[in-house]
Amino acid sequence: MKVYKVYGDGEVSTKICAEKEPYPHIPIGESGRGRKLTLFPVGARFAETLGDDRSIERASVIKTKQKGTLLLVEERTSEDRRALVHLAIEAGFRGGASWTGAEKVETPCLHRKSEINSVYFDKKEGGKRFCRTCGTEVKPIGFFNSAHPDEGTYMTYPSLENIEGVTVLAEGYCAQGDAGRMGGHPEYLVILEPGTLIRVKRTGRLYGAASELFVRWDGESLSVGTLDVLFPPVHEEEGELI
Repeated sequence: MKVYKVYGDGEVSTKICAEKEPYPHIPIGESGRGRKLTLFPVGARFAETLGDDRSIERASVIKTKQKGTLLLVEERTSEDRRALVHLAIEAGFRGGASWTGAEKVETPCLHRKSEINSVYFDKKEGGKRFCRTCGTEVKPIGFFNSAHPDEGTYMTYPSLENIEGVTVLAEGYCAQGDAGRMGGHPEYLVILEPGTLIRVKRTGRLYGAASELFVRWDGESLSVGTLDVLFPPVHEEEGELI
């Protein structure tokens, strides 16, 4: 597989650099308060073949027979058209970031079969109460609460773990500030199938940078940008005259 790292405001590197200690690994996230560092192991024999900068441009992932550990090893087949990608796009200052699918899907309401606080989750209309999330009518229980029936859906972006064409191998977290409470963003090591399109939504102070970016793997190259950059509206020249 080809190997990439997507970082910063959408920069792309065609390699990932391994660390030597405490054992050969790819660091995902960072250590410290309010942070999470995951060490994705690199096979010892593979690590010995890496150069001084310990960069990896192509690799394969195996599940070991003895321990069942996921392990990054030398590329076993050049015909694998998937991509191994380290997702490390940063949040805005004092903001956050979340990785999702590129299109919204119909999702069961989170409040099904539960008692919800009407002050925060209900909207009133015509003497009735409705769930703010999915719009389903709910049954009042006193003044402050309502009972949500076992029904109702809403449209939302699926999480990274639930996207077809994406295999999440490792997850970490980077944070801002000594206590890790000023903001932060997750990092992932993933395998992308050809044709996969994923999205990252960023909040906080971005100082003019895009708040929504998309990552596309077409089986040959990895592209990052806004939708109009990845799919520019300039190639279709047939239409109605204005």
